[in-house]
Amino acid sequence: MAVGLISLAEQMVGSGASMLLVEGTAAEVTEIITSRCEVPVIGIGAGPHCDGQILIAPDVLGLIQGPCPKFSKSYDNLAERTVKAFEAYAGEVENQQYPDAEHSYHMKSGELERLQELLDKP
Repeated sequence: MAVGLISLAEQMVGSGASMLLVEGTAAEVTEIITSRCEVPVIGIGAGPHCDGQILIAPDVLGLIQGPCPKFSKSYDNLAERTVKAFEAYAGEVENQQYPDAEHSYHMKSGELERLQELLDKP
């Protein structure tokens, strides 16, 4: 499998690939690919020997609840705060606290009366 992946990477570069994305691959295999291919090698779960790394924003921000891939690392725990924020929002909507007058658009002075007059005309 590793030999096939290395061979495929070399074939892709030989066919004109300008970069490679290696995902979920043993770090040792990725290191060989990076050393043998003269194009940037970007990794996602492929170890530290790449030219660049990808980690999706939900992982970085800690928005994922439940199991994560081995390579995933969170730099914050926004999931808990996000859930709390949506619970607060839902509570205000259910209790008719939001939207309030401050967070609503309003007609200019006198427009409501003119609208009522127009609506009352036969």
